Amino acid sequence: MNIPLRQKVITKPKKTVLKGVWHDAVITGTIDGSFLSSAKKAGLQYSDATQIINLLQNKVSFNHLKVGDKFEVVTNNKFIGSTPTGDNQILAVRIYTKKDVISAYSDGHGNFYDQHGEGLQPALLRWPTAIHYRITSPFSLARVNPVSGILEPHYGVDIGAPSGTHVLATGTGVVTRVAYQKYAGNYINIRYNKTYSARFLHNSRILVKKGQHVTRGQVIALSGATGEVTGPHVHYELHIDGKPVNPMTAKIPLATSVSPKEKQAFEERVAQYNKMMSTESGEPTSNIKLANK
Repeated sequence: MNIPLRQKVITKPKKTVLKGVWHDAVITGTIDGSFLSSAKKAGLQYSDATQIINLLQNKVSFNHLKVGDKFEVVTNNKFIGSTPTGDNQILAVRIYTKKDVISAYSDGHGNFYDQHGEGLQPALLRWPTAIHYRITSPFSLARVNPVSGILEPHYGVDIGAPSGTHVLATGTGVVTRVAYQKYAGNYINIRYNKTYSARFLHNSRILVKKGQHVTRGQVIALSGATGEVTGPHVHYELHIDGKPVNPMTAKIPLATSVSPKEKQAFEERVAQYNKMMSTESGEPTSNIKLANK
């Protein structure tokens, strides 16, 4: 007599998506050593500190900040309950030197301006890394491929960054492609606008997805040696109207000022951020304060 076996029904557990809450915070600190180490001591993430350097590198020399110079940063941080998720964005920055106050404010769309609404820097970064590593292979229309030995165009620049180096978006735009290819390895395409786009090849790890909006200076990948290479590096291409150009010499557009129709809203944001930061005493201390909203 055959006894039918009872089949066990396996049900997959339902995924629970926890919705986070965003809170503004004010991080203040004092220079004691390098800006990066001082920012870390104050509570800023490494990616935040490098973004600040990229934002204000044309306004202040971070290598010449003095011991005792101060900084204030307004950040927007995601929490689930009382636990931070690590997702955050910078809203405003002020750096106090003995001679000047240098500032940057977000317009809410990934662009930053000074307190008057004027652009801070070129619309595109020249380099896709925070450190200007040696260029191991320049842009060329006729280069001998070091792997194949074939004479062919090299439509980007190879930057000798160690594996795991943060690769930065050189502009604000949208990720149009994330893929793996035999020769390019793990690569990313980003369109900044109708005219400018960029490609980043040979990454060990990609940190963005197709369709994602990214901002200038955002970490989008970690460098590596995937694809056809002789060693770890960043291959960076800049395209103008669909044609590759030398990103080290190409004319980069200047950042524009806040448009007249958005000027009032921007000024209100500046006033809000200034009120949140401890500017009255001019003596910010190293701490993190959740701002009242």
